[in-house]
Amino acid sequence: MPRTIAPLAAVAAGLAVLLSLFDSGTLAFGDHGTELYTPDRLEWAALHLQAVAGQNAITSPLLATFAPDSEQSTIRCVLYYAADYDPAAVSANKEWIQRAFDAYKASPGGWGWLKLKFVEVPTRDRWPQG
Repeated sequence: MPRTIAPLAAVAAGLAVLLSLFDSGTLAFGDHGTELYTPDRLEWAALHLQAVAGQNAITSPLLATFAPDSEQSTIRCVLYYAADYDPAAVSANKEWIQRAFDAYKASPGGWGWLKLKFVEVPTRDRWPQG
């Protein structure tokens, strides 16, 4: 699936599940715990970066996820990869993610306050293939 279509497909699938829950009566507005929630700017930034620059283990031997960090104004990018994964490839992925982040930060909308922090998590086992 082309890289630009994958995030849209994920959002569409999520909306379909949410709508089916409302349609089936499992969720209803006004039920405790279903109040409307508006993400803050940091959460929106993490969501957008995940859609644009996140990597999954299906298409890559490296998994990259974005989430708000406990530090205000910081996005945490967690990189999961097999311990035997080429360190040069990890560095190349980090550089690509940093460039995508820098472009996002420079985009209109006042994202200049954002910071990025990488966390690397090599696993002990080989990454499962297919």
